[in-house]
Amino acid sequence: MGTGSDSLSGSVFERNATVASLVEHIYRQDFGQVAIEGEDGRCWTIGELRDEANRIMNALRGQGLMATDRVMYIGRNLPEFLAIDCGLAAAGLVKVPVNFRLSAEEIEQIVSLVGPRAVIADHESASALVDCAWSGDTVSICINRTGQETPPGWSDYDTMMGRASSVASAACVRGSDLYQIRLTSGSTGRPKGVLTTHFAAREAILGNLWVLGRELGRRPPRNLVLMPATMQTGWTLLPTLMLGGTNVIRSRYAADRLIADVVSSHITTVNVVPTILRDLAQCTDVETLASADLEAIVYAGEPAPREAVAALWEHTKSLVQTYGQTEAPSWTTWLSSADHADPELRKTVGRSTPRNTWAVLDDDGAPVAESGVMGELAIRGGSITAGLLGAEDEYRERLVGGVWWCTGDVGHIDDRGYITVVQRKKEMIISGGSNIYPGEIENALLQHPAVQEAAVFGVPDLRWGERPIAVVYGRALADRDVDGMGAWLQGRVARYKIPKTIERSAQPLPRQGEDGKLAKGRLRAAYLEDDSR
Repeated sequence: MGTGSDSLSGSVFERNATVASLVEHIYRQDFGQVAIEGEDGRCWTIGELRDEANRIMNALRGQGLMATDRVMYIGRNLPEFLAIDCGLAAAGLVKVPVNFRLSAEEIEQIVSLVGPRAVIADHESASALVDCAWSGDTVSICINRTGQETPPGWSDYDTMMGRASSVASAACVRGSDLYQIRLTSGSTGRPKGVLTTHFAAREAILGNLWVLGRELGRRPPRNLVLMPATMQTGWTLLPTLMLGGTNVIRSRYAADRLIADVVSSHITTVNVVPTILRDLAQCTDVETLASADLEAIVYAGEPAPREAVAALWEHTKSLVQTYGQTEAPSWTTWLSSADHADPELRKTVGRSTPRNTWAVLDDDGAPVAESGVMGELAIRGGSITAGLLGAEDEYRERLVGGVWWCTGDVGHIDDRGYITVVQRKKEMIISGGSNIYPGEIENALLQHPAVQEAAVFGVPDLRWGERPIAVVYGRALADRDVDGMGAWLQGRVARYKIPKTIERSAQPLPRQGEDGKLAKGRLRAAYLEDDSR
């Protein structure tokens, strides 16, 4: 019997290294386990989730869809999303989750790139897309609630599922088959599709399962699905079920209700972006977190707001930081709740999780042996994307040696393995031949007691090529504070890195995207367009 890699094609390994095999494992658990708890009070057991997933599989097959066809889901968080996920995985259909905030024009670009054979949308999204240019054979299915009327050209989800069998129909799914195409923006602003195989998705799910297993106690978790399940939060749904837990679904985020919801629903884990950390820290009832059942507030998306982390730490010891990318969707780093006790470690994103390896690469694409060297951070692991649809050249450039995925983030790794992310590589400023990392300056500015937010970006300069500009915001920040900010920075960053121009914003700094990252591009454009300068 051969032992080469060719012998694995179609083998037991290929068939078992799939999301479909994980879904089957979940189905074999206690059918009475509550898998999903909707905000309308509906609860689905594991058995009911399995039946709904099978109906989805059979309904789409009844519409002529076959394995490898692409199915787009667009909408807010609904219990049906998890059933759709399980049904598509088992059928070998490719999931295409789409941000419901996108415009009809942006979605048409995605349709042109991906070519979905079916689209499933909530009523709000379907109503906004009645004039979308779908292909002639696209099956359009609308999930209606509370007696809503199905938009023209769309089929009613409940009617279609009511006609479908809940009996599983076998499908041959392999680890090398596509599981998902997740859309993200390229450098041109046009969408690119991140291709994730079943094997890579399985690696991501098991990686997240490891983190949750280390942070959570013995009781079954209750996972608050607050952020859109079409983004990073979606990778917590199946791990929660594998731990015997329940996914508590919320379709909309409301800062003033979050803590009350966490307490009343006995939430043990929630995945958030840094913007939500800020909201939590400013809530008047933040002290009630001390008596909550929370075991893990998992946050990621951009460098953590240190003042919010410090404030929350006074009331809850459940903070956990991770790092993930659409192109490598598992939590590839882990800063544990225990690590958060050390304020210095909070400046890092933690250490590599077991299924991944991190490195700083040299100019030849080899890992740098010395610790503390600044450079582009790269990941090696099983969850890395199999390609970028619509950005094939970028994929070849970023996958160094066919092994290391260049993250586009600049940082360093200390001798204990803790990883510090300084900033995005494309944001680096070259001034007078010297590299200036805005993230270093921002971190120094955030140490000022009156500064809550800081953004640093480069603008053209006739003498130096580029020069740094800083914009700061703070509720108690006065003009006199800003006037003295340059002197305050001396000794905290090198003299040549200190911005000659530091401006105070009267409003919180603008943010963008699902993860609420600082919109530095908008700040830079506004600065350059101001004729008064």
